[in-house]
Amino acid sequence: MDRRDGTIFLFLSVILLSPLFIPAPSSGVPLDDDVDMAEKAPENCIPSPRATQTHSGNSPMMVGEVSTKKSNGNIVRIEFTRTSNRAIPDGTIQLRFGSFGNVTKAEGFSKQSDGIYNWDRSADPWIEYRVNETHSEPNEIDLTNQANGSQIVPLPAYGGAVQVAFEPAQHGYLGSRFAYLGEYETRSIQAGCQEITLIIPSNAELVKPPDQILNALNETAYRLPVGRAYDHVRVFGYPGDLGDVAGFVRGTEYGVNAGPEVIIEDQAPLGGPLEFTWRHEYIHTRQSFALTSELEWVREASANYFAYRTALDSGSISPREYDALLAWNHGRNYAKQLANHSDSRVAYVWGPLILSKVDARMQSTTSQTLLDTFRWMNHAETDREGITLNQFQNHTLRETNHTTSPPPEFNLTQAITTTEPPKPAYLRGPQWLPAEIREFWLPVNIRFLRLAYRFAGILWLVIVCVNIAEYLGLTIEK
Repeated sequence: MDRRDGTIFLFLSVILLSPLFIPAPSSGVPLDDDVDMAEKAPENCIPSPRATQTHSGNSPMMVGEVSTKKSNGNIVRIEFTRTSNRAIPDGTIQLRFGSFGNVTKAEGFSKQSDGIYNWDRSADPWIEYRVNETHSEPNEIDLTNQANGSQIVPLPAYGGAVQVAFEPAQHGYLGSRFAYLGEYETRSIQAGCQEITLIIPSNAELVKPPDQILNALNETAYRLPVGRAYDHVRVFGYPGDLGDVAGFVRGTEYGVNAGPEVIIEDQAPLGGPLEFTWRHEYIHTRQSFALTSELEWVREASANYFAYRTALDSGSISPREYDALLAWNHGRNYAKQLANHSDSRVAYVWGPLILSKVDARMQSTTSQTLLDTFRWMNHAETDREGITLNQFQNHTLRETNHTTSPPPEFNLTQAITTTEPPKPAYLRGPQWLPAEIREFWLPVNIRFLRLAYRFAGILWLVIVCVNIAEYLGLTIEK
């Protein structure tokens, strides 16, 4: 290689090696020109019920001990006993089983209607029910596919004139809607007036250390100063396969307000191309709005969108990674109308794309963000059927100073009735940049990008060193 070629090679090497000294794609806080979500601790929390306490807070007159059959862990038995010699008032204990439980045997309880049983006031009553797989079209939630030794079971709703509470027959942790029966440990974190507790079965293998999971939930809690906040949110790690979903909050599978308890597969990712499952399910506990069928997609869409946004604004992902998530969503073509598929992948994947457009439009024209709309939804006074599409659109139009009709560049009604993936509002780069390129920054790809990036740099560095040695007239022993 002559001196002229060597000079050219060195110049090219400097150009090609310069990326090696630039940080590889990584997580980081958004830049100053982004509108960050507010950071505020939950306040004015409302009481979170628990099955080990009576609804009135008084001492129970009867206690139901919860256990499962050794021969079949999917059969749950509740045996009731009196706790004192006090006279039991007139009335009954009513147990209400949803689709999670199907009563198989009972003594001292009579069936009133499907899934509803009343105590007949006989001594030592008991009831057994089978844990069912729950069908919530098009998804299925399966609580029967647990690892050996694990028993997370649903509890019936209960009420009536007789004060009652539940307890585990042996070891276990009871919430208000679920119980874990067996050995376990708990970890907690405090977010303002709210305590978040992670219940970890002894045979669970969490995808991340408990403190890391709790920190992600804490970050989310601090960036959602809206809606109803329970004073205690309980998150059960599930050592098994839940079916079509990686987690759920009991209540949302029926399209109604969620409760304070979450079930999540122990291996559910903190981040991924579809959703940040732990953040997503927590956000459901902060949704206290009712929606009409045409707007029901917003329930899952907002949980996913705010999972992305809280991760971004807490610095867990970078703006490019956030854009990559939207790009991945845009690349999925379901050829369905979002308005008619509120619980399907369309709502999970296309919904955040539409909400990103609404959010971007609000931020570009006012000081409001979609979080303000979320707050309005949680406190809006509506009829029993819930917020309608027109109410939602009219509210966002008022906030963005479009008081008569939607802006020509984006029409919400059209966006949710098309069968084409809606185009999102990206934070970085030209909007025309292909989604396939943006997807390189997916959180699940970052690790491999870093390795490939560094390997290529090191390989080129070796080549450069060899050529420099030759250029300087040095010899390399073969």
